[in-house]
Amino acid sequence: MAFQDGDVVDFDYELWVEGQDRLYDTTLREVAEKAGLLQEDAFYAPMTYVIGSGRIISGLEKALKEAEVGKTKEIDLTAAESYGERDPKLVETIPLQEFKKNDVTPQVGLPITYRNRRGTVSTVGGGRVRADFNHPLAGKGLKYRFTVRRVAKTDADKVSGLLRMNLPAPAAWKVDVAREDGLKTATVTVPEDVVTRRDWVVAKLRALMDVRKHTDVEQVKFVEAYRLTTTMTGTPAAVAERAA
Repeated sequence: MAFQDGDVVDFDYELWVEGQDRLYDTTLREVAEKAGLLQEDAFYAPMTYVIGSGRIISGLEKALKEAEVGKTKEIDLTAAESYGERDPKLVETIPLQEFKKNDVTPQVGLPITYRNRRGTVSTVGGGRVRADFNHPLAGKGLKYRFTVRRVAKTDADKVSGLLRMNLPAPAAWKVDVAREDGLKTATVTVPEDVVTRRDWVVAKLRALMDVRKHTDVEQVKFVEAYRLTTTMTGTPAAVAERAA
């Protein structure tokens, strides 16, 4: 069964890079642990993705579209199908003084953001810093092993998936879809550990744009509860609820 543009799928993957003899990345905790890549503070779970949205590399997007739920697939991708070839023009020289202005000591391998671009310091010397703004995997072939775990069937599942895609977190989203005032409305109960995250407001806006684009839901309501506990007095928790 091929997937269609707009389908919301969850998939696990393992990624290897051409020229390297070890696993590069994975969504599977047990695989990361076995490969010696486990990060205790990382969140391991299937990746949620909207088919056809163009947010992942073209080769993986094409393979996902042709996949089947529950069947593991392996693909080898060229650099052109992945992050493209390296562009020498994206390796630039920056005066060391630019770093000193911000109290930053540049070192080889240091990730930086310069003029709204992300890069990595490649050399330091002579009062100058060479920074590479190519993607770290540019010019590399990639190998993926992936398994689509599920595809959203209902509007509620789609909205929940779009929230997970924009804010990956170990949170259980409760979504109910019903008609209110003549509009198909998704009511989202936001998990308590999400409402206080700094990135929640931006993630919410992105999710709303995706819901509008990839579903026929006409209205979204967010119910957010903020638990205000006072440990000094032991008074009962006060919960402030706001529907937006």
